[in-house]
Amino acid sequence: MLALRILEWAPFPVAKPGHTGSEESQLTLGAGWGDYEGTTVPTTRTDVGQRAVEVPLGQFENAWYVEGRTPDWEAKFWWVHRVGFVRMLYSATDGRQLDFELEEIRSVD
Repeated sequence: MLALRILEWAPFPVAKPGHTGSEESQLTLGAGWGDYEGTTVPTTRTDVGQRAVEVPLGQFENAWYVEGRTPDWEAKFWWVHRVGFVRMLYSATDGRQLDFELEEIRSVD
């Protein structure tokens, strides 16, 4: 999906449920970015704690909430035990926004 390549500049969805606090790290852009390939992007991730979130699938009262930041992006993630990420909201400094919300869960056999 070429449209989602812009997210290589954004914070990655990572959660450490039960462990609040911030971490700083670096993202390195991979192959296919031309002059930007190998560019290192500083990132900060903060595990905030439990928060309620509503998505098309329903309401989750105790989702683990995480915020991420790079120079060009801010991200908010809600993670639910035994489900995974139920919402990922990305906002760019230039006004672009991507909002992923869980709509259904299917069993894969």
